[in-house]
Amino acid sequence: MYRSYHLFMHFLASGQYYGTTNRTLKLGGLVITDTAYTHDRVDWHYHENPYITFILQGRLNETAKKDTYRCGQGDLLFHNWDEAHTNSKPPGFTRGCHVELGPAWLKTMDYNLNRLQGSFHSAHPLARLLAGRLHRETMLADADPASHIAIEETVVHLLDTLAHENIVLQKDQPSWVKKIRELLNDGGYETLSLVQLASLLDLHPVHLSRDFRKYFGCGLSDYIRKVKIGRSLLLLADPANSLAGISFDSGFSDQSHFGRCFREIMHTSPKVYRQWLLNK
Repeated sequence: MYRSYHLFMHFLASGQYYGTTNRTLKLGGLVITDTAYTHDRVDWHYHENPYITFILQGRLNETAKKDTYRCGQGDLLFHNWDEAHTNSKPPGFTRGCHVELGPAWLKTMDYNLNRLQGSFHSAHPLARLLAGRLHRETMLADADPASHIAIEETVVHLLDTLAHENIVLQKDQPSWVKKIRELLNDGGYETLSLVQLASLLDLHPVHLSRDFRKYFGCGLSDYIRKVKIGRSLLLLADPANSLAGISFDSGFSDQSHFGRCFREIMHTSPKVYRQWLLNK
């Protein structure tokens, strides 16, 4: 049921976003758009369907009822259909990929969004990688029908990842969970051993190894690789950055190692992904 305050807000129908939409893909109730933000600020509004925004380039500030999210390249936002929000864009070019979850798709997939309510911001490295992979598959959709299956699989995996993160963040957590998330996401600690990381957290290394998956949804080594590849996605958005420089800045020992890890996780090479990202 529409809430009364919606009467005083702008309503955006399926596939509509403020800005210039460069590409739209419709797939069984999924509506995926690639949109450049052209408004410095937009008033309070809400959308017909729940959707995910993945910031491809630039920055975006978004205010919902309970919080303001300051998003940069690689960050994700989830909004349920009735969640009102307003946006402001800092100076510069900003571009986003929107994944809209239409009722037909949710019904066909029998997917329940109960674990994802309201508005939710994520910078989880796995969510970032899945969103990047999803964007890549949308660029292939016209030429490769198999991409349609890959898109739907990736959307389900992405929703599950966001739901798991949302539930975990709402629960009481040991203090070490927040600390190791900050250490690994900020960078500079990827080369430490399990024993060294555990020592920084005042934990037994076996305890860290066993409990990490409970809070992060994957093993410690997998998380570190995903953080580094996620960092590279942001750097690839700037054509001035060389692949050699990106591999070093992302925390890899050399460019060949970077390329192998990137292909394993993203299913393509850094060079090709950059071409898709920049629409070249």
